[in-house]
Amino acid sequence: VAREPPPQFVCPITHEVMDDPCLTADGQCYSREGIEMWMKARSPATSPATGLVLTSQTLTPNIALRQLIEQWREAHSGADGAAAAGGSDDLQVEGGGHGGAHAGGAVSASSRRALSGLTPADLLGGQLAGRY
Repeated sequence: VAREPPPQFVCPITHEVMDDPCLTADGQCYSREGIEMWMKARSPATSPATGLVLTSQTLTPNIALRQLIEQWREAHSGADGAAAAGGSDDLQVEGGGHGGAHAGGAVSASSRRALSGLTPADLLGGQLAGRY
């Protein structure tokens, strides 16, 4: 059984398995904390995927994806909780850790610093390439 999360479960901004996946006005999906941080850092708010200005900052919960992620986490919980949670060591969510149905908490200060300088081109050149 594969322990790596499907790429659709991983936020292209935070590079972590999403706890609260949300859709933006352009139909792209991100973790709520990641896209909120992205939009706060840019005026006007732009799409990380395209660089275009978002017509709305409304975030719509992606309930179906959240349920799939929860099912995947339950199926892969056990001895290697870090593998089931996915993500990278340099971008951690504070509060609650990994492995549960909900990591909770806010994005750490080091994550905010790491993400604040990213441009859509940075994301498209790396983690988003081939995903969307």
